[in-house]
Amino acid sequence: MPAKKNSSELDRRSMIITRLLSAPPQLAFQAWTSPAALAAWFGPNGFTITTSTHEFRVGGVWRFVMHGPDGKDYQNRITYDEIVRPDRIVYRHGDPDGDPAQDFQTTVTFVAQGARTEITLRAVFASPEARDIVVKEANAIEGGNQTLGRLDDYLTAQVKREEPNMATKIAKPAKSAKKATSKVDPFIITRTYDAPRAAVVKAWTDEKELMKWWGPKGGEMLSAKMDLRPGGMFHYAMKSIDFTMWGKWVIKEVDLPDKLVWLNSFSDPRGGTTSHPMMPDFPKELLTTVTFTEKDGKTTVRVVWDPSGCSAAEQKAFDSIRDSMGGGWGGSLDVLGEMLAMPTTTPQALIPHLTVGDAAKAIAFYERIFGAKEVQRMPAQDGKRIMHCVMTLNGSSVFLADDFPEHGGSTAPQTGHKSSVAIAMNLASAKALDETYARAIKAGSSADLAPHDAFWGARFAMLTDPFGHRWLLNAEVPKTG
Repeated sequence: MPAKKNSSELDRRSMIITRLLSAPPQLAFQAWTSPAALAAWFGPNGFTITTSTHEFRVGGVWRFVMHGPDGKDYQNRITYDEIVRPDRIVYRHGDPDGDPAQDFQTTVTFVAQGARTEITLRAVFASPEARDIVVKEANAIEGGNQTLGRLDDYLTAQVKREEPNMATKIAKPAKSAKKATSKVDPFIITRTYDAPRAAVVKAWTDEKELMKWWGPKGGEMLSAKMDLRPGGMFHYAMKSIDFTMWGKWVIKEVDLPDKLVWLNSFSDPRGGTTSHPMMPDFPKELLTTVTFTEKDGKTTVRVVWDPSGCSAAEQKAFDSIRDSMGGGWGGSLDVLGEMLAMPTTTPQALIPHLTVGDAAKAIAFYERIFGAKEVQRMPAQDGKRIMHCVMTLNGSSVFLADDFPEHGGSTAPQTGHKSSVAIAMNLASAKALDETYARAIKAGSSADLAPHDAFWGARFAMLTDPFGHRWLLNAEVPKTG
């Protein structure tokens, strides 16, 4: 089956292969778990493998040599990031020889289709170019299809051998489910951020940073207090749609910047331990381990929620909402990613704060005319005005807000009037100044002083923007002779 494609940046970095296998998910998953089974089918037609190390567990490593039909040997190393039996395996492939094109993450999913399994392999590469190298030079899509074809042949033979037992296994799911609740797999989720580890660790350990992203997407953090030490606690309150929820971490291990371990639970204003407000059987405490791994300036966060110390009833409740946990954690980690992707502002002793009549229009104007970048926006409760906005402009911070006369704060310049305070902005060159001035005038600004070479040896201009704020534009003029 051909690889699926679409125009998103992620899919341009991805290679996706799907096949319908002649066995149920339990058997298909099992074929990935032991060196003996993998040796029977892993690799394209004509290839064989020799395994030196195989640790099928989260964090475990599989090292093997793939022998080509032409006599060439290919060293391989796989590290398991996530194992959810019998639904999903996530692993990272690294090239022992250091070829960056061979560094990619693969997610293997197993979906029941009656007595058969739809298996999907999605490999995500560092860039579209790395993906293209593997696809074109190594003929990876055809190789993947051949590999899954060999897997199907292997499973077909397995089903024939196990046919007397297969009906019993499939006909008694209740017994299997009961056993599963006595030892439920942990919930594991990973994210890789284009940010240094120090910044990511700070986002997990600083209460002010946690206030910006922690909790289900759409919730609003009301308070947070962090005591970062073994035995300490992170205690917080969060407003959901119709109620206020308290939660806490009781910290067990602080091994930063590598690892943070805590017991996660719902709480109350006094810091006690309470039950899930809508699911009493959900574990009251969950061992939570977060690790931070940095490579090439990027940081991978791995979160493990482990219910192994909980009662059978709690484990069953935990397992029943695994998909919801993926959505909740996924939403939170997405918000963290958005926060980490925001441009950092330069610390300043003085920061201009502009009050305008229409903040949304002003932000768009400053982005278009002056190249400003919006970093943060806080809407007002009326859903129309902006209470606070942070922008970066020429590497410096600028604050901006709508007019709120009901709060007795500063007011925006009246129509036809200019602010008594001006903002001076240095530009990279005289040409950049002239172009910026021309854009501003064309967009509705009023000309106060046209660009000219001033007596102090700089290019200089003055204008008033459509919102009544004055700007002094300055650029050095290269010295001649």
